[in-house]
This record gives sequence, structure tokens and C-alpha cells, in this order.
Amino acid sequence: MMRDEILDTPLELLLAGARTPIEQVDALVRRANAEMDDGDVEIGRGLSLKAIVLSRDTCPQAARQRVLALLCYLRTVPSDAQELLEEAHAVADSTDEPQLVTAIAHAARTLGISLPTHVF
Repeated sequence: MMRDEILDTPLELLLAGARTPIEQVDALVRRANAEMDDGDVEIGRGLSLKAIVLSRDTCPQAARQRVLALLCYLRTVPSDAQELLEEAHAVADSTDEPQLVTAIAHAARTLGISLPTHVF
């Protein structure tokens, strides 16, 4: 789904089409990013925070969704970068997904934040 389609579809319909909590987190993150890309940071912040809470509460084993929700929220609160990146790093470090670790490392470097090195 393209950004305009995501923005044009009511959030309730996006969430109704999500069959699992993992898919709901994905839908919230996609919508939050689309809202922020479209200039509405406040809506994006709220949606990404909902995605974090949902990922922590209903699908803590879904590392990818939780990390993406945290990185999405980070876009709106760079002042909390250290805490958010540490949580994302801890979640990603417990997986075998190099892409997650790389995304976190890139965000940390961009923000000048030091994180422990992950060895695969």
C-alpha cells in the first residue's frame, strides 16, 4: 500500500484488516510513518506510541515489529533517543536479524549515540 493509500484509508479499516496483533502493530507503524512523512508529527507520535504499547503487551516475541515501532516513535522524540535505542538494541540483540541491528546502529550513529557492538 502506498503512502497516499495508507493516509486515505480510515485507521479503523487498516486495523480491521489486520488479523493479528503483529499485523496491527505493522499497520500502526505504517500509518504513523505516513502521517509524519505528510507533516503531521503529533498524529504520528500517538500512533507510534500505540504501536509500542501493543507490541510490548500482545506480541513481545515479535522483535521486528517492536523495533520498528520504537524507531518510528524515535522520529518524534529525539530527546529520548538514548532510552529508545537501548530498548530497541536489547530487543534486536536477542534475535538473529542483522537488518534490525543494522537499522538501530545506523540510527545511533546518526544521532551520535554509542551502543554496544553486536557480533553475529
